[in-house]
Amino acid sequence: MTDDEIQSLIEHLTRAEQDGDISALDMLTTSDFTLVGPLGFLLPKDEWLDRYRSGALTTEVLTWQPESVRRHNDTAIVIGRQEQRARYQGHPVDARFRTTHVLLRRDDQWRVASTHLSPIGEPPAFGQQARSAPPTT
Repeated sequence: MTDDEIQSLIEHLTRAEQDGDISALDMLTTSDFTLVGPLGFLLPKDEWLDRYRSGALTTEVLTWQPESVRRHNDTAIVIGRQEQRARYQGHPVDARFRTTHVLLRRDDQWRVASTHLSPIGEPPAFGQQARSAPPTT
């Protein structure tokens, strides 16, 4: 699979999430798929899909911007930015995330095995100072 094909798979996943397309989400993910949410919670595949099935999670807009793809044999790690306008149980959950997808190739099919969402923020002030300070010798 080329980087473009991997990107296409993630774009398909993004559209399926936006549309609440449970069949596509099921097909694009491994049976043991796990979501690591932006606050560190874990959702196994059945609970992740149930949010769409029940209508608890509705997504108006979901965008994906790729940043990097690294491949290691039958594994690909895809990092990018995701922005969402969504509601969970009627409450707005609009956010920007740094997203890491782990893809596995099984039986000549690439599937998403895990997704990890992290809020996008700035480095702490002490981290910014360390980056801008001249090296000491």
